[in-house]
Amino acid sequence: MANPINSSEFNLSLIQQREQKRAIVEKMRGKLAGHPQAGLRVEGKKRASAHKSALALGWKLALGAVLLACAVVWYPRGKTPAPIAASLKPSARTLPGPSEKFGIDEQALYWTYALYDFDRLKVSYGVPGHSLIDAGLAAERLRALMPKVNARTRFIIDGYMTNDRRKT
Repeated sequence: MANPINSSEFNLSLIQQREQKRAIVEKMRGKLAGHPQAGLRVEGKKRASAHKSALALGWKLALGAVLLACAVVWYPRGKTPAPIAASLKPSARTLPGPSEKFGIDEQALYWTYALYDFDRLKVSYGVPGHSLIDAGLAAERLRALMPKVNARTRFIIDGYMTNDRRKT
């Protein structure tokens, strides 16, 4: 049988053996006590990297928010608002004007019903139910006709206008 390996065969002095044992003991203590120094350095680098990444993400989000706010503020500036009737597609039906054979009273009632009572406008004048009304145009035409209408028509129109004022 062979002798167990002893340090004399490898020409190790007692000092070297002691250094080796001390290194092994330090290594074991490090494992028992916590992280070794190299592991701490790596962990510190990971934390710093994550911190930098979070800061970069914050800056990117802030820059995106500022750009979005600028776009919302500056986009409409060059646009001029078009009247509703002019901006509609050609397929949309706008409210036709009253027939020229109508008298002033009938025209005033037409524009009144266009503004305040669309169901009555459909029944009385045969306007399609899906027509679009330009309220500004209707109000303008009604204002122009008001001085010329008779008392009975003015009474009907005032009834609609009074109801409109009560709602607001």
